[in-house]
Amino acid sequence: MKIITIIATLIFLSSCSKNDDCIAVRYGEAFVAEAGNIYCFEDGNELQIDDIINAFCPCDAICVWEGQMEVYMTWSIDGTSYDFKHNSAETIIDSTMHLPFDISVSSDNIIFEEECDDSNPSPEILSTELTVTMN
Repeated sequence: MKIITIIATLIFLSSCSKNDDCIAVRYGEAFVAEAGNIYCFEDGNELQIDDIINAFCPCDAICVWEGQMEVYMTWSIDGTSYDFKHNSAETIIDSTMHLPFDISVSSDNIIFEEECDDSNPSPEILSTELTVTMN
């Protein structure tokens, strides 16, 4: 009987628990975002960072535009997934029209895998600070 109670309790807890890999964050506060991580907001919405792309001008090139960082993410809102792309360049506006609420995303403090040089003119981005604000 004791074993049945323990098994029933474990099944109940596992079915009710949220994503254990989720990192708690708050709207309006900066957090360090890394590809592969899932971030949970206080209203139950989840944000997964799918990829962070270095689309900056390579350091061994002369470019007309400095380029940007692109953050590909998936919002999970009430069981529905929404793809979203944040552009670090202020001249490119993030498209939030398909999301069921109005947000803005800003980024700062990009961390590269190594310093840009001739041997690696476009190093990968390890992380960035994101701030998600409800409008």
